[in-house]
Amino acid sequence: MAAALEARKFNNLLSVAGLSRTTLDEHYRLYCGYVQKANSLTERLIAVQETPRLANTANTADIVNIKNDLCFALAAVRNHEMYFEILGDSKTPYPQTFVDRISVDFGSIENYIEDLRRTASGTRGWAWTVLDHLTGRLWNLSGQHNGLFPFWNARPIVTLDLCDHAYFYDFGHHRVDY
Repeated sequence: MAAALEARKFNNLLSVAGLSRTTLDEHYRLYCGYVQKANSLTERLIAVQETPRLANTANTADIVNIKNDLCFALAAVRNHEMYFEILGDSKTPYPQTFVDRISVDFGSIENYIEDLRRTASGTRGWAWTVLDHLTGRLWNLSGQHNGLFPFWNARPIVTLDLCDHAYFYDFGHHRVDY
């Protein structure tokens, strides 16, 4: 049987400059819901897979639907974990290799930040800075939904949640201020 996921604790969420306790608590509660949903879907998937295949392929359709939902839930879990890990962590400097790579790929830290802001302002889901392992290049990429990570063989380095729940309590409709 598959091991159940457990919601991780993020001590840095106790206090994040610019975000209220309400936003942080509600955002974490949403993440915990995705963990529960992923566990529930995993249990359903195992039960359906253990059911003998039906002649009318309803079993196959159930498996595909559950897997689609599971992909979304697992991506939501992973995205939020990456986001929470870096949120409010201004004490840990980025490694010099990351800073050097920014200079090569974007020309300057200012250009990188501007590109990330533009990427973020054009999405309703997530924005990531990823290291493409094939080219060694950094990219700022966006995805409209949890289940749409935009790049294979890339490691996310910076993760921004741009869904309303990440900022609305504190910034209302002023997402750009977030």
